[in-house]
Formats: sequence, C-alpha cells, structure tokens
Amino acid sequence: IVLKKLAALAIPLLLFDSDLEKAGSATRKLLPAYGVAMLATVLGTLIAWPCLLMFLEPASIESGLILASALCAKHIGGSLNYDAVCAACSAPLPLIATGIAADNAIVAPFLILLFRLASTGVKTPEIDDTDDDDPPDKATASNTASALALAFACITPAAVLGPTYALLPGAAAAALLASGLARSSVKKITPGARVLGLLITQLYVATIGATSGTINNISVAGIPLALFSLFQLSIHFLVLKFANRFFPKTLDNRSLALASSAAVGGPSAALAMCASQGWTNLILPALLVGFSGYFSGTFIALSLFDLFYRSVPY
Repeated sequence: IVLKKLAALAIPLLLFDSDLEKAGSATRKLLPAYGVAMLATVLGTLIAWPCLLMFLEPASIESGLILASALCAKHIGGSLNYDAVCAACSAPLPLIATGIAADNAIVAPFLILLFRLASTGVKTPEIDDTDDDDPPDKATASNTASALALAFACITPAAVLGPTYALLPGAAAAALLASGLARSSVKKITPGARVLGLLITQLYVATIGATSGTINNISVAGIPLALFSLFQLSIHFLVLKFANRFFPKTLDNRSLALASSAAVGGPSAALAMCASQGWTNLILPALLVGFSGYFSGTFIALSLFDLFYRSVPY
C-alpha cells in the first residue's frame, strides 16, 4: 500500500507548484544522466547473465533467463516493467515472487547508497534545484486538508479507470492540469501540499529497508539470483562513476544518482530522493525521465531475452 498508493498520492502533492518552463530545461539536462543509467543496467545485465548461467541447472536455465531479463527491465523503469516482462514470458507466480524477493534484498541497500551519493553531489549551474520565486508560507489545517482532497481527486480517475501502469503518469498529468487551470487557487494550498508530500516520501524511504527482508529473502529466493542482482548493480554503479570521472560537468554525482534512482527504483524512488534532498524543481524532471523507462525498459529487456535465448545451448 505504502509503496504504490501513497507514492502515487505524493506525486500531485509535490507537483502543484511546478514550473513547467524550468522543468523542461531541467529535464533536458537530466536526460543524458538517465541515458547513462539505462546503458549501465544493460551492460550490467550482459556481464552478469553469464555468471548466473554458471550456477543454473539445465532444467532451470529458461526460468533464470526470464528473471534476468525481467530484472533488467525493473532496473530501467521500475517494477511495472518487471511485471510486463514476466507476463510476456508467461512466468509462473512463484517464479515472479522469487525474483522480486532476491532483488529487493539487493536494491534496498543500493538505493540507500544512491541517496548518500546524491547528498555529496556538487551543485552545478546545469540543474537549478531551488525555487526562490516566492517565500514559503506556513502549512495550516485548512490548506493541508484542501491539498489532500485535491490530490485524491487527481489520482482517483487513473486508479479507478486506468490500468496499473497509468497510475503514476495519470496522477502527474492531473496535478499539472489542475495547477495550470487554477494556478492562483492551487498556489494557496501549496504549503500544506509540500508538508504532506514530504511526509509521504519519507515514509516511502523508511519502507525501503523494511520491505527488503535481507537474509531471509536471499535464502528463500536462492543465492544465484541475489548474486545476479548484486553483480548487475555493481556494474551499474561502476559505469556511473566512470561517467562522472570523464564528464564531471555534464554528469555530476547528483544528476547520476537521481537518474539511477529513477531507473532502478522507478519514478517513486526518484520522487523520494528529490523530496528528501529538497530538490523541488527536479521533482517533475525526475518523474518524466522515470516515466520514459516505462516505455523503453520492457522493449530493451525482451530484446535481451531474445538475444540470450538464441545464445544459450539447451
């Protein structure tokens, strides 16, 4: 509930005061970092798959291949891509749960590492994360309640009428539409919206470790899958560091950490990072690059599945 419904509720709360002009510029600056994060996941998968293959029995190679491809999709755009790849490959439910259990045990500390990297990022003029147009007002019971009611109104159509993958983009689109149509009215409830949005995202961060299950999940899911995720994300992180080393101005630590969180953890993780670091003007750009992973991650992962399938000796 926390990771899905409440994360969706936080999106409109934190987008009510978005500046679309600034968001467009920041998104263009963030796209190269997200491209590096996607490439890092693909490269990590290409290197980690042969290692996983050595641990698999012949009868379980196809299952391992499905999970390797699904985890690649998950680390490009989040869990919705994982579900899409598993559905396309007709993976049984026990296998799907196995992959999630092993991956969560590795992704949780990895996201914490990214949060640490983001906090040490050097501020650069390429991305301005401050919003100094107006001094912040105080949150009151009235504007907080109004913000909550409007946020529910934004997520309800997508939650009731649309498919699961449309929930987060639908909530973001509705929030931007409401802000554009009634800018002055929405601006009055922004202080309460910020407080609620920050509270929800902090709750999301707190649940990252609680949902991992660590040692128990690894023992149930199997060490090979956990090692695959560990190796894949280790390569991912090394690619980020190399990119920062050679292109420090364009690909600073903060941009790479935010892009990586959007890829590995999905838009919700990117939203949590922006809120926890106070990057208000990066919330919409982070969501936009994260949503792009929804459309690209599944296609890339299924292409890798086909490549691996053709190369595996049965």
